[in-house]
Amino acid sequence: MTFKPSDKPKVITSAKQLETLKVKGRYSDQTIAGLFFQVTTPKAKSWVLRYQIARRTRWMGLGPYPLVTWTTARQKAREARLQLLDGVDPVEVRKERKAALIAKHVKALTFKEGAERYFKEKAGEWKTDAQRQAFNSTMARYVFPVIGSMAIADIDTAAVLSVLRPIWKTIPTVASLLRIRIEKILAWAQVNGFRPAGDNPARWQRHLAETLESHAKIARTQHHAAMALDDLPGFMAALRAEGGVMSKALEFCILTATRANEVLGARWSEIDFDAATWSIPANRMKAGQEHVIPLSARAVAILKSVYREAANGHVFLGPRSGAGLNARALRGVIRREGLDVTVHGFRSCFRDWCGDHTEFPREIAEAALAHKVGDKSEQSYRRGTAIEKRRVLMEAWSRFCAGERDTDNVIELRGRAK
Repeated sequence: MTFKPSDKPKVITSAKQLETLKVKGRYSDQTIAGLFFQVTTPKAKSWVLRYQIARRTRWMGLGPYPLVTWTTARQKAREARLQLLDGVDPVEVRKERKAALIAKHVKALTFKEGAERYFKEKAGEWKTDAQRQAFNSTMARYVFPVIGSMAIADIDTAAVLSVLRPIWKTIPTVASLLRIRIEKILAWAQVNGFRPAGDNPARWQRHLAETLESHAKIARTQHHAAMALDDLPGFMAALRAEGGVMSKALEFCILTATRANEVLGARWSEIDFDAATWSIPANRMKAGQEHVIPLSARAVAILKSVYREAANGHVFLGPRSGAGLNARALRGVIRREGLDVTVHGFRSCFRDWCGDHTEFPREIAEAALAHKVGDKSEQSYRRGTAIEKRRVLMEAWSRFCAGERDTDNVIELRGRAK
């Protein structure tokens, strides 16, 4: 039998007819406005009610046939129509009842328990161990002390704001990430039946955006605190004098103009001593593309000076056997020196030095920072030719960091201590 939708609306004339209907379509009851018998396939039939509320047309399923008889369907439709007379949306009433039933029978999961289960299921999506550690550490520091013990089903807008408001302007990047993570954890809880259906209280658009200042606006006025270029050679000398693995890791990070997580995740398999390069794989780069860094002589010397542990691929070793340094290590060195700067701020130092105090082309400086410049064909060309030009740049940067005067491509800094 060819199965086609009916060409014209038809009317139900008898209960016996319901058994024989096979043509796809909706068949009107006529006695109750909007009640239809719906045939999806010859064996899939059900009852639906069409109604309008607040100028919006809605369809409400009343159950499958023959489990729901014609008489029962009419009774359900009448009950829904009575609710409409009182200004109540029967679909929303059904959702609320279902949510209440779920809440009654599902174990009350705390937000902390939910976050831990979410992390366990999604941990593979983070690119590096440092990112996984950052997720746990930021949750433990900023979120769990505030809402960790609350039932995840009870987390509302006020609870979310109690986490975000204290840090929204002081550490906007972290706060923004936490908002996204809270939103995802609450969405996970809803999908898994630990929260009732409804809007997510951590959503940004048309919700938190109405009370919190946008991260983009804050970012325009707040930047990563960076060290004055005049002070950098002295700081680098202090790092070399200290000589510990954390100081060496920070010095290496500054010399290579990389991000902290890239250095903390560095593996020996990425280092080519013969070519004096460090190839960071795409899965550990922010831009998702491999970044090959020409290493200065000092950067190579740092690598050759650090202790190597058997069966441990990390370049910079942590206190635990088999592990690398954690995300707090580099910040700890800065705090120990009593400085009000960030690790990321040293990338700003490098870029300021390139742009204001050297004659190196802008695209070479941007390539050293793994920033994209130009169209795809231009980027492809530069990927094949810029590494030796960048090697000259990184050697000049290394000499500057060491306090050496360099007359090639470099404009001498005024006021810098000789």
